[in-house]
Amino acid sequence: MLPSKTLPLITTALLLCASPALSADATKATKPAQENPAQAQQTPPQTQTTPQVQAAPQVQPPAQQQEEAPPQADTTLPLPPPSNLGVNVTEEAPPQVIYPATPEVVEGVIRDIEDLQLTPEQIERLKRIYLQRERQKAMPYVSPAKPITRTIFINLDPGVSPPTLRLQRGQQTSLVFSDMSGQPWLIQHVSMNRNLFSDGRAGAGNAQQPPTNILPIEPLAPAAYGNVTITLRGLSTPVIFVLTSAQAEVDMRLDLKVPGNNPDAVIQSVQTAHMPNLDGDMGYFLDGVPPRDAKRLNVSGLEGTEAWSFKNQLYVRSSANAQYPAYTAAARSTSGMSVYRFAQQHSSITFTTGGQAITVFIEQNGASK
Repeated sequence: MLPSKTLPLITTALLLCASPALSADATKATKPAQENPAQAQQTPPQTQTTPQVQAAPQVQPPAQQQEEAPPQADTTLPLPPPSNLGVNVTEEAPPQVIYPATPEVVEGVIRDIEDLQLTPEQIERLKRIYLQRERQKAMPYVSPAKPITRTIFINLDPGVSPPTLRLQRGQQTSLVFSDMSGQPWLIQHVSMNRNLFSDGRAGAGNAQQPPTNILPIEPLAPAAYGNVTITLRGLSTPVIFVLTSAQAEVDMRLDLKVPGNNPDAVIQSVQTAHMPNLDGDMGYFLDGVPPRDAKRLNVSGLEGTEAWSFKNQLYVRSSANAQYPAYTAAARSTSGMSVYRFAQQHSSITFTTGGQAITVFIEQNGASK
């Protein structure tokens, strides 16, 4: 007979061997025996079944308590694409090239050339565009200035402002010096800023230039500004002008009447008065462009003679020499045209031309602008 205390251990071992599902309950049943070591010491030594009972924990746990393994990744390689190697391919015949006939090729080339050619209207349009652009490049200003030809009476008295000359780049302004009788007055020396203006004498001394009474001036910049000092032969006082550019009008030619004795004058055909008796209005009449307030008078007897009534004075413009009555002032241009100013109105004036005396009749009642 086995002791009663060893029966629970034997029963637990049998249950573990009979059914794995009861292993957990058997483990719980063994815990009370292990928790009481005093009872274990009272077990008789003759019992040899204790090592067999301790081998029970080596029994595999139930499948439900084992940890589930993680899913493995799919390492299957994809199949390669199907290959057509070794498959018989039916060879097709190469395409046939059909060349056009020679006349057709020539005709096609000619038509292509004709299509590339410009029409006469298109050629004229291109010409207009080219000329318009060339004009714009050649003109440094927005619009061209109006060309003017005028006469200026030079006043050398102190306190008088020098005349202003209107210039334009690309055009020369000619200064023509003469005395009151129209005789050329030669230029001796010219001084100005040649970096801004040109007189055609750059690189040459004044002594090497032939004597002349004409001085051309041209600005080298579109808006050049400065002055020029001119010394005339036999005149101790220099003639000074203010030079401007980019104006609405440009002086193409200036007939400059200088008072004084011209040492190169040959014949004094017109007797002139002193400078204080001259006025600036005579230049307008000498140019043939009288002031607006001047009234034109009817003249007969000498072709090319004109007369005006202005400021209660009589102005007569003619290429002949006035003899009678006496005039108060006169001026002659280099072209041979003269202007005479009379202190009062006259109905007739005697001129000499070609060695003959001619009387000119002036109608006062038929005055008109």
